[in-house]
Amino acid sequence: MKREDLLRAFGEISERTLLEAETEGRKRAPRRGVRRWVMVAAAVAVCASISGTAFAIGRQSAGREHAELYIRYLSPENLELEGLSGEEPFQAEPFFEALKSDDPKVQYIALNRLAECYNDPALRARALEAVRPFLTSGEEKLAQAAALTTDLLSETFRGENFCRLADGGVYFTLFYQYSDYGSGNVIFRILDGRMEQYFAFDAPSDYILEMTPSPDGRLLAVRTGSNKSEFLTVFDPVGGTVSPELVTSARMLHAADAGRDLTVRVDGETYSETEEPTWLDGDTLQFEGTFAYRGGEEVDKATVCYHFEERRFEIQAE
Repeated sequence: MKREDLLRAFGEISERTLLEAETEGRKRAPRRGVRRWVMVAAAVAVCASISGTAFAIGRQSAGREHAELYIRYLSPENLELEGLSGEEPFQAEPFFEALKSDDPKVQYIALNRLAECYNDPALRARALEAVRPFLTSGEEKLAQAAALTTDLLSETFRGENFCRLADGGVYFTLFYQYSDYGSGNVIFRILDGRMEQYFAFDAPSDYILEMTPSPDGRLLAVRTGSNKSEFLTVFDPVGGTVSPELVTSARMLHAADAGRDLTVRVDGETYSETEEPTWLDGDTLQFEGTFAYRGGEEVDKATVCYHFEERRFEIQAE
């Protein structure tokens, strides 16, 4: 562990402590088994502060010639886009300046935040020019962030991060796959030429793992998680409704049927998980659930079908 110099590309940034950490460099979010949480090494957790909010940053190496930028967690405060929802107009200048930094961590934040220029045509054109050189960056995370922002600002929406739905909106996250665990936990929407925040998840849904539109584009299944649990929610943007959280609901229903001792934690963690959800039709979502009870001492698996219009569960235990 060592101290690094203060970074001030965002205006007022307080001193933050950075940790040099090595991981195995997997690009996809790893499976979070119900017992895996007890094996996580606390040594890779680091706190940093941007506007009084902590996030963990390190450097990972996978036997490559150069170390790769590694970010473990960005809190909801770090991901907040005040330019879209607040009274004040988005202040883009600090983020244009941040691109000139020689620190890739600062550049990465700036590349994502400059997506907020979308609603201002002049700023959008300027941001496209500023971001373009990073498309060929040797730092993979910088190149990925530049590609996402370029897709967004140029309105091509070609990346796998973008979902088009039947309401005519384009849905996406920023800070896409920034961590081993997933992406930022805020869903954004571009509708009628305006970018806006659609939905922000609360802890323990710290990361968005994937978003899966229904075949007709009417519904959107969103799988989220922490480093201990996984969750699943279905949105209907046209009707303006949302399902209950499906993994927790199915776990409770199964506990009643199977006579399991059900406890509910204050922090919302369930130590349960789900396989990738699959749409059977435009209304029915199926997933494989792994439900933990007694702190993971008892584990049941089940196939769950959720019928959105009827708000009905079908649970088939293994």
